[in-house]
Parts: sequence; structure tokens; C-alpha cells
Amino acid sequence: MGTSTASKLNIAIVGAGPAGCMAAAQLAPAGHRVLLFERQGGAWEKPCGGGITSKGIRRYPFLLDAMTEKKSIRHIELLDHAGRRLKIPLQMPLYVYSRRALNELMLKRALHAGAELVTAHVKSLDRMNSAKDASLKADARNAPWALRTSEKAFEADFVIVANGAKSSLAESLAHNFSTGDYSSAMGYHLHLKEDFIRIQFLKQFKGYIWTFPRADHVSLGICSKLSEHTAGELKEQLHSFAQETYGISIGPDDYFYSALIPTPELETMQRLRIAGSDWALIGDAAGLVDPITGEGIYFALRSGELLADALLAGHVEHYPDEVREDFGRNHQRAAQLMPMFYTSRFWGEEFTTRMIQFGRASRTLHAILRELFEEQDYIHLKRHLQRQMLRSLAEAIFGLKPRFSPQ
Repeated sequence: MGTSTASKLNIAIVGAGPAGCMAAAQLAPAGHRVLLFERQGGAWEKPCGGGITSKGIRRYPFLLDAMTEKKSIRHIELLDHAGRRLKIPLQMPLYVYSRRALNELMLKRALHAGAELVTAHVKSLDRMNSAKDASLKADARNAPWALRTSEKAFEADFVIVANGAKSSLAESLAHNFSTGDYSSAMGYHLHLKEDFIRIQFLKQFKGYIWTFPRADHVSLGICSKLSEHTAGELKEQLHSFAQETYGISIGPDDYFYSALIPTPELETMQRLRIAGSDWALIGDAAGLVDPITGEGIYFALRSGELLADALLAGHVEHYPDEVREDFGRNHQRAAQLMPMFYTSRFWGEEFTTRMIQFGRASRTLHAILRELFEEQDYIHLKRHLQRQMLRSLAEAIFGLKPRFSPQ
């Protein structure tokens, strides 16, 4: 059932991160009343690298134009489990944001557009005329919503859930995820200066260690599939990396963070339910994250934009198809590749090790890897590799090493 643009709606958006604020900034100027619920009461720091590729900057140039704390990155360094390195110059820079600064920018845009901030935690979501009937929560028609906080209840005609991974509200609407659909992330902010991103792959490990330089510190982190490693094991890996890479010991005063990241399995992606007639999920709450890298900022912004476009056109039912065509099929391909990427072997070695070795020796493969980091196109990756395999092998044998200068 479509949503008519002729009627102005009371729209409740739960979560004032990039996804929720992007949707709010588009919906409020169209005359809808948009209530933006955020328990933090404003911008906040979030545990993640904070990187946005050139693809994101091209689509959302306001991110670059705004006077917001960010760091320009022109190189990424890949390391295998034995410390062998491959440095990849980027054709266009990647920008790393403090998540507090990025969230503040997005929130200001939403409020300037006319959204209203409600500093409250939404504890439950019910139908106004059937609050006791849990079976009707996702499917009842023509019944406004009641969003209940500790202080009062708010009414809404349409509800957008954008409050991140493991959202109880998203779970009550769609029941999308199980334990295997999440990754665990943790890390530290270290008072160091660095100018490039490091990514280290570990032996038989579905995840990686990262260092993302920010304006005044380095964000050091690690992610892995949930329940495959204990928190103690992940911390041990980080402490060893800090000692071996920087010669420092992480202390109790260093800022520590941890979080869950939705990295859905392929089967889950194929049955994802992210919208109904008067509700929708966006960003991490919808599981719209790259399953290989765990990167979610761009997809949070894009999903908020796609949902707002569908609502403004009066066809919210088109939103899931728009997500699928825009980046959902690419995420499904990434979910297919994920086990192979991290744990398979190629010619007797880890796949990531061979990737780094061939990338160091082959100009062609080096360019493919650079394009993969910039565009995250997994659908065409296999075909691209197959077409260029013979050339890459020849370059590796005859020593035609990468030769590239970033702009």
C-alpha cells in the first residue's frame, strides 16, 4: 500500500545517527512532522573507524564541504598474518571522521531541515488500537503507532527504526537476525599520529585488525564474527599489535570501546524484511552493512535517502527493491565471498596472503584491489579477476610491479 504525499504524516524516527538524520533531513522539508528520538540527546562518539570512501563523498559532497573534523587518507596498507605488506595508493582520498563530529553534522542538517529532536529512549512500540496484541505489531493496517518512553507516549503515522545493531524495536517488527548474523568489534583510541590506514589479516580469522588515523588520535580496532573469539582473545590480539607495530603498551587510561556490527549471512539477507505499510528499518538496524569489511556509514546514509525518496513518492513498498538494486545484491555477493576471503587457502597459503603477494608483484591486480577498496564492487570482482588472471600472472613472473601516483 502506498503512502500518499498529499497527506502530511507524523513520522517518528528512532535513532539520530547518519541513517535517521539523512531520512529526517529529506522528509521534514516536505511538510511532514518528523520527531527524531535519540536517547543520547545529541551527537555522540561511536566505536568504528569512521571512514568514508570517495564513492560516499561523490554522492554526499556536503560531507566534504562542511567544516567538520576529518582526516584525508591517500594510502591503505594491507598486512597478512606474517606481517608482509602491500601499500595501496588511492586514486581519490578517503576521509576519516570522528563519529561524534559526523553525528553532530548530520543532526544539525536534520534539525535545520525542520525535524524535532526528542531526547528520550523509546522503550516500546505498539499499535494504538491493539497494543496488547503482539501479533498485529508488524501487520495491522490503519492504526497509528504509540512510542512509549519513560516519561510519556508519542503518536506516529509512520515509524522509522534507525537505532543501530541489536535494536529491540527492529526485532519486534521483523525478527531478522540470529547470533551468526553479527560481528563483535572492540578497540582503543591511542594518542598517536599517522597518515594512512592499516588493515592486518590474521590466520584463519573471519575479520581483521584496523588502524584509522583521526585528527588527534588513532582508532585501533578489531572485528570478528560473534562468538568465534572471546573478548579476552580479541584484546590480546590488539595489545600484541600495538606492541609490535608502535612499540607501546595499551594502558587502563586508553579509551576503550566495543560494539556489535550486523554482518548478515547470505540466507538472512535473502529473507530480510525491512519495511511494512507504515514502518521501515534503515542503516544498521536493517543489517545494511558490508559483510566483508563491516563498513556501514555509506549504506546508512544511502538507505535513509532511499526510504525518504520512496515515502515522498508515495510508494514506501518500493523501498526494499530500491535497496536491493542499489547495493543489496552487492552485499549478497559479499556474503557469498566472505568465508573464502578470510579462511580459504590458495596455492597452499591463506587467500589474503596470496592477495598481498600478487598485489605487490602485479600492476593489474594492484589496480583491481585499489578499485575494490574505493568502490566495494563485489558483483563484478570474480569476472574481473578471471579476465585479468593471465595478465596478472605474467606481470608477477616478469616483475611488472605497480606504478601509480594518486591525484
